[in-house]
Amino acid sequence: NMPVGMDVKGEVLQGIEELEKMHTTETSPLSALELFTRSRHALAYSSKAFFNPGMVGQLYFPAEHKYAIYMLFAPASMGLIVTLVREVKPFLSRKQEKKVE
Repeated sequence: NMPVGMDVKGEVLQGIEELEKMHTTETSPLSALELFTRSRHALAYSSKAFFNPGMVGQLYFPAEHKYAIYMLFAPASMGLIVTLVREVKPFLSRKQEKKVE
């Protein structure tokens, strides 16, 4: 679970409210300009919530965590690299043989 501040929660809820207003038309349908305005407001609220300093700080991990992730992929990537080298060597040798002929 990730802690979310009340300001972020408010911005998300305001964005959702704007989107809901686009779909709830009791009396008459909204004009294209009104729909665009509401969608623009919803996008602005969601961007403010996403780029909130309290949320952006949670996107960064300590260096130890990054190295741990890299270590998970190291064994798999080594196998891929070795296989790639084994496949490229015969291809290059066939290409050179064709040049000589």
